[in-house]
Amino acid sequence: MDITERESSEIELIVLKNMAQQSRDSMIYLNSEFGILYVNKAAEDLFGWTLDELRGKSIDILKVDSLSEQVKDKIKDILNNGGSYSIDSLSEKKEGNTFFCELGFYRFYDDNGNLCGFLTSQRDITQRKLAEATLKESEEKFQALYENIPSGTLIIGQDYIIEDVNHKTCEITGFSKEELVGQLCDILCPKGSGSKKCPIWVEGLNGFQGMDTTIKCKDGRKNPILKNTKRISLHGKQYILESFQDINERKQAEEVMLHAKLVAEEASRAKSEFLANMSHELRTPLNSIIGFSQILNEGTFGDMNDKQAKYVRNILNSGKHLLHLINTILDISKVEAGKMELYCERFYIQELLDDLSIVIHPMAVRKNIRFEINELTNNAQVCADKTKLKQIMYNLLDNAVKFTSFEGSVTLTLELIDSELQVSVSDTGIGIPRDAIDIIFKPFKQVDPSTSKIYGGTGLGLALVKEFVGLHKGRVWVESEEGKGSTFKIRLPQQEPLN
Repeated sequence: MDITERESSEIELIVLKNMAQQSRDSMIYLNSEFGILYVNKAAEDLFGWTLDELRGKSIDILKVDSLSEQVKDKIKDILNNGGSYSIDSLSEKKEGNTFFCELGFYRFYDDNGNLCGFLTSQRDITQRKLAEATLKESEEKFQALYENIPSGTLIIGQDYIIEDVNHKTCEITGFSKEELVGQLCDILCPKGSGSKKCPIWVEGLNGFQGMDTTIKCKDGRKNPILKNTKRISLHGKQYILESFQDINERKQAEEVMLHAKLVAEEASRAKSEFLANMSHELRTPLNSIIGFSQILNEGTFGDMNDKQAKYVRNILNSGKHLLHLINTILDISKVEAGKMELYCERFYIQELLDDLSIVIHPMAVRKNIRFEINELTNNAQVCADKTKLKQIMYNLLDNAVKFTSFEGSVTLTLELIDSELQVSVSDTGIGIPRDAIDIIFKPFKQVDPSTSKIYGGTGLGLALVKEFVGLHKGRVWVESEEGKGSTFKIRLPQQEPLN
């Protein structure tokens, strides 16, 4: 019997088995009815079954989810027509663990060219599927974030073509996504792209931030925006990522505020001019009243009886009080109008204290108030506007004496701290409520309007203190506890003297 052909077939089978065993991929030979004829070592390792356990069994033992009877019929048809077939499916190992498997089906024939079975390869793609699922989830999250961020965003290519826009861009501009994608960016850019001179591409910039500009809208408006741009790389290509915020409402608010500011400044200027003019008109007759009252009070034109002398003194005192009030109003108006100037000079601290003591000491004696001065500067020489500094200290001391009860105490302390003059005026008076501290430095404001009837005053003294301290580029503050007294402090930096 001639057995040459049989030996040749056996040799070919041995070669095929050796090739299958050396393959890294799992390989299974099936007959035309999907029965298992042979599996290689990689298949045994992948599924956990041995060749002896699988030989003669249906491929269904591997529990490939996607391999239904309909799919098997489809595979047969495709392979019979010369094609190949591949699927991704969940499968199951012998111990019951599931995994993603990539299966490829290929035909093979007998010596007569008849289809006798299939060769199927398998590969564990669980990690790839998990990575794809993670990537897909990340892409979905990014897309959701991209579409819902509160700022408009667009991606522009190096050819100045808009590649993508988010929902907010469409909301701000009025264009639909379809109307923008694929268009030159000058459909939105007010400067246009005709020049092809975007600084990111032409000058090699990485981007810029906080550009206050506008964006063109579908209805022809130019909407104010605050724009940031960044050069990015996607899939090996360079793009511009542009993000912008709609600041139209902010711009409108700024315009309203600017208009209100101008109106307020104009009203303040008109008020200051009115007060200045009125003060001038009032001071002229007041000076006459005060002058003639002084002449009558001195008896220049003859003696007066007691009642006449009393009335004249009342006229004189009231005139001086009114003149002081008018001068204070005029000073505040000048400061607010920017017309008040400093006349700085060098002088010794003791010069101020001598002048103030002459005025304050009698006021304190009348209420039996203990008035003390702590001069801790060793009579240092300072440079400031002497007249205004004296007015500051007088106003603070006058208030301290005014709001301190009989037999209380008022203390004036002067010291140099970091070359700056600090003046403190402490009293044991009625104190200031915490919620009233912010208003006491405003003109005509008092802690309690009823106190003006008891203690007198117009609410201008502290306002003038604040303005004069501000002219010296200093600061003023108060520490107080209601019912226990107050301490007003000012800190003035040294000024440059006038030449």
